[in-house]
Amino acid sequence: VVVTGMGKSGIIARKIAATLNSTGTPALFMHPVEAVHGDLGMVVHGDAVVALSASGETEDILRLLATLKRLRVPLIAMTCDEIYAKKAGEGARPTPAGHSTQAARSTLAEAAEVALDCSVSEEACSLGLAPTASTTCMLALGDALAMSLADKRGFKEEDFANLHPGGKLGKRLARVESLMH
Repeated sequence: VVVTGMGKSGIIARKIAATLNSTGTPALFMHPVEAVHGDLGMVVHGDAVVALSASGETEDILRLLATLKRLRVPLIAMTCDEIYAKKAGEGARPTPAGHSTQAARSTLAEAAEVALDCSVSEEACSLGLAPTASTTCMLALGDALAMSLADKRGFKEEDFANLHPGGKLGKRLARVESLMH
């Protein structure tokens, strides 16, 4: 799984990749700017890409779409389309038949095979600008995705122990045979 995002979403993307790795799903973080300068070579057929962008219009992420499509790599988007549509003053948009639909989806959400909505009613910032509640939502959704994959793969405590030999978790999960000579 290749996880990408820019800015605060990129920080969350790194954490999601780390959680996927520690729960048995091979993952890496790909910086979107570095990607268009050669790092797209880390994405190969058979991978899946998870792209995080609060607006779903982050130019650095959108520049990846043509290559991902050409590689036939499935794309999962995490966006906050609803909150951005409300801030822009869009609510419902008319359809050709005159009926209204939900606010228009972002470019990233439209390009994805799966679009996960991370909208929140408002950010925790008093200005409503700093990514706070929305990034927390992305983080929780990424953790849920990682846990679902771990369950689907049959990830067990002994697998967790094998991937965490150090630190307090490593000591807690260590087997006697790994400690004795």
